[in-house]
Amino acid sequence: MLSVRYSILWVLSSALLSAQTAPCGRQTIVAGGSSQEERFLPAPAEHVRTSLFKAMSAMAITVKKDNRTEIFAKFEVGNKAVARMHENNKAGVKGFSGGTGTAYGEFRIGLRPDTEHGVQGTRLSIEFHKRRMQIGGNQDQATPLMEETACLVRILSASDPLLNPRGPAAASPPSEKKTVRLPEDTPVKVLLREVLYSKDVRKKVKKEDPDSSLIPFEVAEDVVVDGATVVRRGALGTGRLTQVKGTSNDSREKQAILDFVIDKVTAVDGQAVSISAGPITAGGRRRTGSARFMRDFVEVAKGAASAVDYFTSVYQTMVRAGTGFDVVTDGTYNIEVGK
Repeated sequence: MLSVRYSILWVLSSALLSAQTAPCGRQTIVAGGSSQEERFLPAPAEHVRTSLFKAMSAMAITVKKDNRTEIFAKFEVGNKAVARMHENNKAGVKGFSGGTGTAYGEFRIGLRPDTEHGVQGTRLSIEFHKRRMQIGGNQDQATPLMEETACLVRILSASDPLLNPRGPAAASPPSEKKTVRLPEDTPVKVLLREVLYSKDVRKKVKKEDPDSSLIPFEVAEDVVVDGATVVRRGALGTGRLTQVKGTSNDSREKQAILDFVIDKVTAVDGQAVSISAGPITAGGRRRTGSARFMRDFVEVAKGAASAVDYFTSVYQTMVRAGTGFDVVTDGTYNIEVGK
């Protein structure tokens, strides 16, 4: 299996923060993919399920029927599919599926508890079937969805940081209670927990409700100072949307914009540690020549998208779950560690 990484370009207004494309949240070309995939994932079924739904959202797959252990879904035409196509174009990848070809059809997905080599986890199976009489595309769509889901299962915590802000407790925490000084400018890496899609975000954010602009992140790895963990992997990070701008009437000239900042992470003692970072902008102005415009239109038309779908959604923008950001602490903190 050959995979090639593509980084989605971000416009960063501060040298203090660099956005990275995580192992998930990237476009992947899979050589020798399959229309059927089955894999054991060493994680609880609920964690696999939530990761699967995040992967489907990023890949423009919508649920038709959900029986918890059996899910029927299909590729979405227009809206997220077009946004994803343009993110692929930015990254140098053609097609909705990150290089595996354009094929519209249906998914049948199964989840069941299982044990492998003494490890408890979940057996995930994915089947993809092209639409009847479809010409072109391929049936290898089960592989990209499996890869994206497995990656999110691996890098995101099974413990919801909104419910457990300090992150999962260490298996053997230090027995001695002490205070550790967390210096300013200590590096911290955080991961975006959910897919940010401009059209959905615009509906969600309301000026009169500040909480509607909050974005959940999680800490990607332990922050260790003098041998003591002061911020745990899986701890809550918070950010907020500062601007959500839709496409203009001249949709051939502009793209939706999502501006957001990362504010804080939670230490092991529950303290909110401020983050020093500038705003991040996803999307932005993008000119489209007539030849490129027509190629894009033909690509969408293959999936039977209407012209209305195309013009209203072509310049939406998306930030995928699992995207990582390197930030630093703002200020010095005294953190209580140990029992």
